[in-house]
Amino acid sequence: MQTINLIIPMAGFGKRFKSLSFNNYKTLLEVENNVSILDKLISNFKHNKLNIILIINREIYLKYQNSFDKKKFNLIIIDKHDQGPLYTILKAKKDIKKIIKNSENIFVCYSDINWVWNFQNVKKFLKNKSVNIFTHSGYHPHLEVNSKSDFCKLKKNIVQHMSQKKVISNDYKKDHLAIGCYYFKKFDYIENYFKNNFLNKNNEYYIVSIINYLIKRKIQVTSYQINKFVHLGIPDQYIDYLNWKDEFKKKSVLNFKKNNLFYNFSTVMLMAGKGNRVKNISKKKFLITIKNQKIYGLIFNTFNTDKKYIITNKENLKDIKNKNKYQIYTIKKNNSMFQTINSSSNFLMKKKNFFLTSCDCYGNFEFAELIKKINQTSSDIIFFAFNFSGLQKKLSNSHTQLIISNNKVKNIRVKLKFNRNYLGHAGFFWIKDGNIFNHISNFKKNYKKGFGRELIIDDYFKYLIEKKIVNASYLILKNYIHVGSNEEYLEYKYWQNYFYD
Repeated sequence: MQTINLIIPMAGFGKRFKSLSFNNYKTLLEVENNVSILDKLISNFKHNKLNIILIINREIYLKYQNSFDKKKFNLIIIDKHDQGPLYTILKAKKDIKKIIKNSENIFVCYSDINWVWNFQNVKKFLKNKSVNIFTHSGYHPHLEVNSKSDFCKLKKNIVQHMSQKKVISNDYKKDHLAIGCYYFKKFDYIENYFKNNFLNKNNEYYIVSIINYLIKRKIQVTSYQINKFVHLGIPDQYIDYLNWKDEFKKKSVLNFKKNNLFYNFSTVMLMAGKGNRVKNISKKKFLITIKNQKIYGLIFNTFNTDKKYIITNKENLKDIKNKNKYQIYTIKKNNSMFQTINSSSNFLMKKKNFFLTSCDCYGNFEFAELIKKINQTSSDIIFFAFNFSGLQKKLSNSHTQLIISNNKVKNIRVKLKFNRNYLGHAGFFWIKDGNIFNHISNFKKNYKKGFGRELIIDDYFKYLIEKKIVNASYLILKNYIHVGSNEEYLEYKYWQNYFYD
C-alpha cells in the first residue's frame, strides 16, 4: 500500500455524554492516560504514510480546537447536523477530494469505536480487494444489552447484504456485526453513490447504504473478521470499557496484611450451595477459574486476612485444595446462602469483625476507607455497593439494590427490577458481631409465607434493618466482579480476552 487515507466523520453532538455532564466531546474522552478514543483509533493504522481526515462540525471545532493539531490532521469543518456519518461525508466530499487527490486506499471509520488487529496482515489481505467491511461475530456483552447495530449476511466471506440497526437472524451471535470500519480501494465507490442517490435531510444515513448500493452494482464486498472489538458510543459502553480495563490492567493488588488495623479480621466464605446457575460453566461454582486460579482462592487472596473460614458441605469439601489454609465448618448441602447461614448460625454467632462472602464475586476498595467508615458510623453491617454495568442493568431481578439516606443504608430492594436511582449490593459484607444471626428464628416466623420465591440472605438483612436491629452503612466498590450467572461469566471472559494478548 502507498498512502492510506483515513476518513473519520465526527460531526455528531454526543448528546448522551453531554446529558451526563461528561466534560469532553465523546471522541476526545480518555481511554488511557492522555490517550483519547480518537488517538487509540488512529493508533491501529500503523503506516508510514497515513493521511488523516477529520470531518468536524463547527461547534465542536470551536469548543475543542486545541485538541485538533492541524499538523497531524486534515480538518474539514462543516455545519452541525444529525443526519448521520454518511451525510457528513457528503457535506465534506469536495474537500475530501482535494485532500486525497487521486490516491487510493480509503478507510472510513466511525469515531467512537476501537478494536485490535494486526495491521500488516490487514494490508496483505486488502491488496486485491475493492471494498471491505471489518466485522465481528459471536458473543459481545454490549450486544447482549442492545443488538440494534448494522450486520452483514455473508457467503464464503463475501457480503451478500447489510442490515441497518437490526439483526439478520434471530440471534445476533450468528450474524456478522459491521464494527464501523470500512475500506474502499477508490473514493469513486463513495462518490458514485452520491451521484445516484439523494440524501434527505430528515433522515439519518450510514455507510450501510453505500455497501448495499455497491452490492447491487455487482461490486464485490469482502469481510475481514475482528476478534476484539468495542463500541464506545454511549456512556454505559465507555464506563464498562474503563472498568474492565482497570480490572485487567491494574499493576498490583492491595496487600491486606500491611494495614495492622486489619490484623484480627477474618473472612468467612459460604460455599454449601448447589450453584445451579453456572452448571454449563463448571460443575461447582466455587471451582470456576478466574485469573488462572479457582475463584474461591482468588476471593480469599483479595481480602487476605489471616483467618480464613469456609462453611461448606462434605461433597464440596473434597474439591477444596490446600485445606490446611482454611478452618472448615461442614453442614448439609442446600440451595442458598440463607439456608447456609441458617444451618451455621451457631458458628457465625461466635465471630466478630469479619467479612462474610459468597464464592462467586469480589471487588476492589480502599481498606483505609473501610476502617474510616467503621469508626465513623458505628455500623453493625457494612454493605459493599457497586454501580451496575450495562449487562447487569439488563439482568432484571438478579441483583439487590441499596436504599441510602444520610450515608446510611435505610432499606434494601431485594431482587427487584433495576432502578437507576439505587446502587447495587455486592455479594459480601463486613459484620461487626455475628450475634446479628441470633434473630433468624424470629425472621422465619415473620416471613413464613415468603415472597412467592425462596428466602435469601438479602431478605434477612432487610428484616434486620426494618426492625431497627442493626445500623447499616455502605462502601462503594471501585470495581465489582460477579460471575454467579452464565451471562456475567461470559462478560468476564470477553473482557479478559480483550485486554490480555
